[in-house]
Amino acid sequence: MRTFDPATPAHADLAPLAEHPWARGTHRDATAHLVRLGWTPCGVGDWAVGLRSPSGHLAARVCPFDPAGLPRPVPAL
Repeated sequence: MRTFDPATPAHADLAPLAEHPWARGTHRDATAHLVRLGWTPCGVGDWAVGLRSPSGHLAARVCPFDPAGLPRPVPAL
């Protein structure tokens, strides 16, 4: 089981995602691609799936109603 490592930068999880054509697939394609890259499903709701990044620094929410490929602002912690 992988554990959270605060020394691992989050960009290590994001780099493999940069070149993927997100807007051309479905929410199922997006979920499958993230799982192939080592992201772990960690929550399932009525319409969305949550995934944990390989390092544990990030989380993704995949939903059929969210536009793919469009940056969304991240709230400050």
